[in-house]
Amino acid sequence: MSGVVKMVVLWMVAMVVAELLLVCPSYEQKAAAVECESIRKMLELCLPYVTGIADHPKPACCEGVDHVRSMIHTHDERVEVCDCLKEKISSFRHINLTTLTSLPDECGLKFHFPLSPNVDCSQIP
Repeated sequence: MSGVVKMVVLWMVAMVVAELLLVCPSYEQKAAAVECESIRKMLELCLPYVTGIADHPKPACCEGVDHVRSMIHTHDERVEVCDCLKEKISSFRHINLTTLTSLPDECGLKFHFPLSPNVDCSQIP
């Protein structure tokens, strides 16, 4: 391959990579979307408890809480999950805030921040 052809091929590859970086969402954006989806699923599994229909959370609910908790490793992830949680909580009706707040304790888990739509996520340590 001549030097000019190699330069043209390299230039084309560089342009394709640049286009992919501009068009495709980053890994971090994909991870955030997955986290929000996991939180929505966790809340759905816990709806009987947090709406007062059930006296105790079901095992699947507690497993969901534990799964969301296990996704959090950094301060930025805590804030991200907190923001997502607040958004998802507001999309459900008839949530009893007392039972929502007690959910980790009922599952025998410690959570990184209070489960509440009123928590200031920017103030989470």
